[in-house]
Formats: sequence, C-alpha cells, structure tokens
Amino acid sequence: MGARSGNNYLSSLKKLGAEIFLGGERVSDVTTHRAFRNCAQSLAQLYDMQSEHPEAMTFRTDDGGRAGLSFHQPRTPAELAKRSRMMKTWADFSGGFMGRTPDYLNVSITAMAAHTSSSPQATRASATISRAITVRRARTIGARRTPLSIRARAVHRVGQGTPTPIWRCA
Repeated sequence: MGARSGNNYLSSLKKLGAEIFLGGERVSDVTTHRAFRNCAQSLAQLYDMQSEHPEAMTFRTDDGGRAGLSFHQPRTPAELAKRSRMMKTWADFSGGFMGRTPDYLNVSITAMAAHTSSSPQATRASATISRAITVRRARTIGARRTPLSIRARAVHRVGQGTPTPIWRCA
C-alpha cells in the first residue's frame, strides 16, 4: 500500500463515522463543517506533498511500495537528515503551528520498533514491530487525544463535568 494522498485522507474521515459533538450538536462531516474543514484540508495538503514530491517525502518499502518517511528507520546520518528535511517541510507548511501532524506519532512508533532489538521482553518487542508495520501499511495515524491536563481544565471551565469533544483520526 502506497503513501496516503489528501483525497484518501479526507475520504477516510468521511467513512470513519466518528461521533463528534461541538456545542452539544453532532458534527456529521468534519471535512465540510466550518469548525473542522480547514484543519482537515491542511492535513490533506500535507499528505498530498508525499505524492507531489515522492523522493523527498517517501521511501521504498520492502514490498516495493512507498510509505511516508516518518515510518522510515534511518540507519545512516544521510537517511536521518532526509527524514528531518521531510519533517521540517511539514512544519514549514504551517509555520510550526500544527503541533501534532501525522509524522509525530509515526516516528514515535517507528522508534519504538527500532529499539526493540535490545529489549529483554521479546514478546512485547515483537508486538511493537508488528504494530509499526500495521500502522504503516494501513496508512493510518494513531488516535489523537487532547492531553489529560488540558481536558481537565476544559471540563472544569464547562462546569458540568461533561467531556470535551475528542477527535480520533484514522
């Protein structure tokens, strides 16, 4: 499975059918709702950069396909520099204001999988590697949640103990 495109990302958001509420009302489609559409479009543009600049933004996988460089385990300084340039390109796109672009979690999962060779817990190591490969092949990003400390402040401001909306991306 190749690197994800912006249209693929937007389609997956529509198909996800997540229950998202804003101001007590259900948001039926985050790709068209005025509170979310610009964010969704911005993320889609990041994914489109992968197909527009495949040599700079993706790498060849073992099966011959392409995946985003954030899934690559760099083995040389040059590979690390290439991945860093990809991440900087995404950061430059938003001026650094998109704090959690898809690459942050991909890099974390990939780093955990790379570290497992020295892990004394072989079962957990194997599961981590499997998860990293599954995420890459499915072209997904992990569920995003607002950090607990921020959620707690938001709930406190609401004053009724109702959870704030959480957007899970696929």
